[in-house]
Amino acid sequence: MNRAHLIRLNPRAEQEIYFCKACGVARHAYNWALARWKEYRAQGQWAKMKDLKREYNQIKKKQFPWCYEVTKCAPEQEFSHLEQAFEGYCRMKEKGALPKLKHPRKDGEEGGFPHFKSKKRDRLSFYLANDKFSVEVEHEMPRHDGGTVGIDLGLKRLATCSDGIAFENGSLSTARYTPQDDHPLGSNLRAYWLGRSQYERNAR
Repeated sequence: MNRAHLIRLNPRAEQEIYFCKACGVARHAYNWALARWKEYRAQGQWAKMKDLKREYNQIKKKQFPWCYEVTKCAPEQEFSHLEQAFEGYCRMKEKGALPKLKHPRKDGEEGGFPHFKSKKRDRLSFYLANDKFSVEVEHEMPRHDGGTVGIDLGLKRLATCSDGIAFENGSLSTARYTPQDDHPLGSNLRAYWLGRSQYERNAR
């Protein structure tokens, strides 16, 4: 079983702008890699994602300098996402399980083939490595504006303060537990067992 934590963030205005930029950079890297892959396919070549990623890193400083305004994790992970999309497409095609299209796609591709990401259609997201993420929580330390108070811990009472306030111990239960206590019949079953024990003693 895999567990995940879903945490909602309340970013400030400048942080929200940063998140939007990171989503845009991630979407651009994904679409660039897909378009470049199609260019290689038109030339009769099969491009590998690691080669596309290397090519992207070589040209992004001159052609896409705005990529450096956000974390490098945003564009780099999109090549892995595109590779996973191609692997899913190939698996469905081998099994003959490609989705049937009611209408032909605008790009001419068959169902299940990776499509370009859209700002309106797709969810805005970007990847961030665990060691690149931190959260700062603003909180106020509790304050006590009153005077000092002495506390005496005891047996009869849990605590007695110097100002006269006392805290009692919780009552202890001396009831004996038996397995029948958990039975849904409750007291009726306990009465049965008590009656049976009395019968066995009289029989002896």
